[in-house]
Amino acid sequence: MRRAKDSGPVALVVALEAELQHVLAAVGRVREKQDGIWLDRYATVAGLLVVAVRSGVGLINAAAATERVINAYRPRVVLNYGCAGAHRRDILPGDVIIGTCVVYHSAVQFLATGEDMEAVAVAQVCALHSVPFLTIKDISNNEFHTVTDITGGFTNFPKAEAGRCAAALLLRLIERLAASSS
Repeated sequence: MRRAKDSGPVALVVALEAELQHVLAAVGRVREKQDGIWLDRYATVAGLLVVAVRSGVGLINAAAATERVINAYRPRVVLNYGCAGAHRRDILPGDVIIGTCVVYHSAVQFLATGEDMEAVAVAQVCALHSVPFLTIKDISNNEFHTVTDITGGFTNFPKAEAGRCAAALLLRLIERLAASSS
């Protein structure tokens, strides 16, 4: 049975709880449902149902969460957001990157814009199911600029800021999607 293109919820697949909290705090009322290891969060943004899941860090976790959310909800689109490091000199911490493509970095050696661990896995699973996908990332650091190194490593990473700007842009995108669907 095929679904209508504009039916189904908007699905969010996010690696870190700290990243996910920016959207959850902004949408107001959130309902939760535990399904095995997955905690689904439901909210409404501009009249659209949004289901969010925290995948955990890494390719395998992101792929598993995406496969599950697609099979459980048949979303109209899967959105991935959060923070990432930059691998080009012209992209600086504080920049927000909207992904135009993702490449599995173990397969190809190249200088990417803001390549992160999870987006490529989410994109691959979405492609297998012909589900539209978009990734939006805050740039947290740049490997070419030592001034952006986090003193003390990632134990001192400002978690409260992880993905904040990407989440704000993502919420505006969902509002525009809702407006174009009505």
